[in-house]
Amino acid sequence: MRTKLGLALVALLVIGTVATAVSQPMKDRGKMPRAAGPEQGREWMGITPPLTPEQTEKISALRIDHQKETIDLRADLQKKRLDLRTLMMAAEPDQKKINAVIEEMGALRTQLQKQRVSHWLKVQKILTPEQRAALKARGLRFGGMKRWGHPRRGQGPRPNWGIGPCWK
Repeated sequence: MRTKLGLALVALLVIGTVATAVSQPMKDRGKMPRAAGPEQGREWMGITPPLTPEQTEKISALRIDHQKETIDLRADLQKKRLDLRTLMMAAEPDQKKINAVIEEMGALRTQLQKQRVSHWLKVQKILTPEQRAALKARGLRFGGMKRWGHPRRGQGPRPNWGIGPCWK
C-alpha cells in the first residue's frame, strides 16, 4: 500500500514538473537580437550610413513642427469620434447627422494624411542619396514601419523585451 502511494506521489511530482516546464516560455524567444556593439541600434530607423548630428537636429525640429501642426486636427478628429458615438447611441439615430459627421471625419483624416506625407517628403530632402537608398532597401514606408507583414503591426520597429506575446 505504501509503495503504491509512493509511486502515485512520484508520478504526480513528475507530471507537475513536466507541466510547469512546458508552460514556461522559451528563453530569448520573441526578443530582438542583442546589439553587436555600442553603436548598434542607435541609428535612425537602422539606416546606414547613419545620420549626422545636423541631420538628426533638423529631423527632430521638423518632427516637433509637424506635431504642433497636427495636434489640433487630431483633437478635432477625436471630438468627431465622440460626436459619432453620441449620435449612434441615441434612441433614434439620425442617419443624415451621422453621415455628416462621418464626412467631416474623412476630411480631417485626409488633411492629416496630407500633412504626414508632406512631413515625410521634407525628411527625405534632408537625407543623402545613400541614406534614402538604404531606407528604401529596408522596405520602409513613411511612418517608419512596414505596413504589411510586420509581426507587431502598428507598434513600429521597436524591440519586444519579453513582454506580451512572442513572435517569430
